[in-house]
Amino acid sequence: MAETQISFYVLSTAGMQERYRFACKLIETAYRKGSFCYVQTDSPQQSHTIDELLWTYRQNSFIPHQIYQNELPQFPNTVLIGHQPAPAQWQTTILNLANQPPVDLSNTERLLEILDNDEQIKAMGRERFRQYKRLGIEPITHHI
Repeated sequence: MAETQISFYVLSTAGMQERYRFACKLIETAYRKGSFCYVQTDSPQQSHTIDELLWTYRQNSFIPHQIYQNELPQFPNTVLIGHQPAPAQWQTTILNLANQPPVDLSNTERLLEILDNDEQIKAMGRERFRQYKRLGIEPITHHI
C-alpha cells in the first residue's frame, strides 16, 4: 500500500465555525470524487454540529451523510461522521477534526487536517504534525 498523504489546511481566520465550513467544502470535494470519507470528531456534540452544518452550509448542495454509531449506512457512498475510529470501508479518506490523530493509518490513503489561527488549535496541530513526521510521513501544508 502507498504511504498516507497528509494535508494540513491552515486558515487565516480563528474560530470553529470557519474550520467547520471549510471542512464541509473538503467533505463535498471528497464526496464528488467518490471517496468513502470519514469525519473524525472529538465528541458526539461535534459530530452533531458537522451533521447539521452539512445540511445547510451551501444552497443546492446535497451530501449524503450520517453520524456513525457502530452501524454502517445503507448506501456505501455516504459520508460518516463520528468520534470513534473509522470503520474499515471508510478509512481511505479521513478528515480529522479531533485533537488527536486517528488511531490507525494503515488503510488511509488521504488524511486531511484543518487548523485555524487560534493558538491552542495551532499548538495541537503542530503536535499532530510532529507525530506524523515520527511515523515517517511528511505532511503537506496549505495556507488558505
